[in-house]
Amino acid sequence: MTAVTEPTEVQAGDLLEWTKSLPGYPASEWTLRYTFINATSKITINASADGDDHVVSEAAADTAGYAPGYYSWAGRVTNISDPLQKFTPLSGDVSVLPDLESRTTYDGRSYARRTLDAIQAVIEKRASKDQLAYTIADRQLSKMTPEQLFMFRDRFLADVANEEAKESGVNGHVVQQVF
Repeated sequence: MTAVTEPTEVQAGDLLEWTKSLPGYPASEWTLRYTFINATSKITINASADGDDHVVSEAAADTAGYAPGYYSWAGRVTNISDPLQKFTPLSGDVSVLPDLESRTTYDGRSYARRTLDAIQAVIEKRASKDQLAYTIADRQLSKMTPEQLFMFRDRFLADVANEEAKESGVNGHVVQQVF
């Protein structure tokens, strides 16, 4: 079934479809283009017309190439008879989830979780060679004093707690970073 609004999550490798009705910008008079963008990737999707509705459809083969991550997006309309008339009436955010079927391995931990785990490994003196060479803010963990390690650990504990609170939908329980 086709959604009637933009998704908040996109599964790379899946068919992506939705229909958008825009009063004031009917598809018979306006084209609609979505742009999803983050620091490393840009995705552009052109909607097609179905009467006055804008229909977005991306094949699974196309979404398979989407890079996982958090994107900001905008929907821009362009007047068919006067292409200089352009407006951006839509915007939001979307998470692109990885196509796990096409991967051989995947580390789904966030940057904060990976960094916290590396710091904990150093503190517990069980770090692997790679973890001992882990770099944070241009400093290597193996070169940090115990005080610095604990300071960074506390920072990343707060970051991970904030991520987990956000993921679970808990509001008002954001941990303050002490630095």
